[in-house]
Amino acid sequence: SKEEELQHWSEKLTLIGVEFKSMLPDSHPYCETLTKIFRKRIKRSKGREEGDEEEDFDSDGDDEDEDDEEEEEVEDICPPGCDQGLFERILDLREKKLDTEEVSADIQRGIEDLRKTIDRLKSREKQ
Repeated sequence: SKEEELQHWSEKLTLIGVEFKSMLPDSHPYCETLTKIFRKRIKRSKGREEGDEEEDFDSDGDDEDEDDEEEEEVEDICPPGCDQGLFERILDLREKKLDTEEVSADIQRGIEDLRKTIDRLKSREKQ
């Protein structure tokens, strides 16, 4: 079912977060900067999949938005002295996270559309 599929992708998103934490412990000297880069919402080129929409980029980041207002914009450049390989793995993981969030948002929209259709059919049935 769609809800099971959504649960599957939510679990994948959780695993990505766990992978990020294992890759970058809190004690790492660039933890704060690399975490900002990882969480940064980026505009992604359309055409990766049919139906991609920019509104998906902020699907569930409400709690992060408050922090973003206080912080300066972080560029996607490796901080001086930081391991380039680690930085590139963080960027790759961010892409994986954004892909997963897009799929989850698409599934959620599908579930909402199905619920609306069911509600419409129920209301017609009552008439």
